Amino acid sequence: MPSFYYRQAGEYDPLYGKTRDLYINNFGYYKNIPKNIRVERPCGRSDFHLLYVANGEIVANNESLKNGHFCIYAPDENQSYTYVASQKSTLYYWVHFTGKEAESITKSLAEKNGSCGFCTEQGDAAAILEMIANNLSHTKGESSYASALLRALFALLSEPKVIKYPFSRAISILEDFSADACIEKIAELYGISTAHFIRSFKNSYGTTPAKYRIKKQMLHAKNLLRETDISIADVAEQCGIFDQFYFSRLFKSYTGMTPSDFRKNF
Repeated sequence: MPSFYYRQAGEYDPLYGKTRDLYINNFGYYKNIPKNIRVERPCGRSDFHLLYVANGEIVANNESLKNGHFCIYAPDENQSYTYVASQKSTLYYWVHFTGKEAESITKSLAEKNGSCGFCTEQGDAAAILEMIANNLSHTKGESSYASALLRALFALLSEPKVIKYPFSRAISILEDFSADACIEKIAELYGISTAHFIRSFKNSYGTTPAKYRIKKQMLHAKNLLRETDISIADVAEQCGIFDQFYFSRLFKSYTGMTPSDFRKNF
């Protein structure tokens, strides 16, 4: 079952597509699913359908969509996709919508991205979707506010998809907790000395590569401790740290609390 699910009365009325500018029929999200969820709709639906990956992976149209990626289906278009389960935290949103603006909005996105696209402002997109969920959880009928938020989301998804960050390959390695994040080896990828790499990285990001990775590990650990009940040892391993005692000391130095105390308080 979805972690949250909103359905407009009647689920879908074609008349709404002629009288409303933008109208949400269904909205919901899956969070931390224990197993894959497969969806097959050979004839699609009679409204438009947006999938958004806040955290995790959706396989749609034989493409792997990960954090920040989205997919849009047109009315009556074949839908075949899978929400992928993971030992890590996952969060997938979906929106079914219609209205006079729906076709022009999705056509604009399709011209830029095809049926699938990527949002560089992932935090803003997730925040908008969370606001829509909060609003719809308290309404029993049509919400003009939720529709306005959806319009803002589409404006965000239409922004240019250009990422201009230095050391992007290094960032990918440092944020992949299953990867070997040896600073010397990363420096070799750029053909520069370790000292030069560390100095240049710090000039760009305000911190060293090692501290950057630790910050990302601790942020991920905090999310896992808040949102799951897996053991402290498993939290440490999912953050790429295989010594639980070292992890606990590192976490306390970063947050001022032990992992157990953090979980109790948050």
